[in-house]
Amino acid sequence: MRSWHMSLAPPGDGMINETNFEHPGIQGTYDWFGGTSACVPAAAGLAVLLYDRHPDYDYTQIRQRIVSTRLSCYDQIGTRQIAGPINYSSALTGW
Repeated sequence: MRSWHMSLAPPGDGMINETNFEHPGIQGTYDWFGGTSACVPAAAGLAVLLYDRHPDYDYTQIRQRIVSTRLSCYDQIGTRQIAGPINYSSALTGW
């Protein structure tokens, strides 16, 4: 059995998004979204922005940049670091 652990906790609640999908390019209305429908595009979008800024980076370098700049979170006891929220600003600026 293969073990795995989650490295990131992308935002999955309170994401605002355009709701006018029928007519792309026309300014529409906005609404709040949550769940994997919100967090996966947010994390993928960060990867695309990083690749745009660093076209010489490969997949592992982009992943490392995102994971290494995440916010710190610890388990309930406070002894073990667990998956942390993505820090978009730090990932893009390096700070």
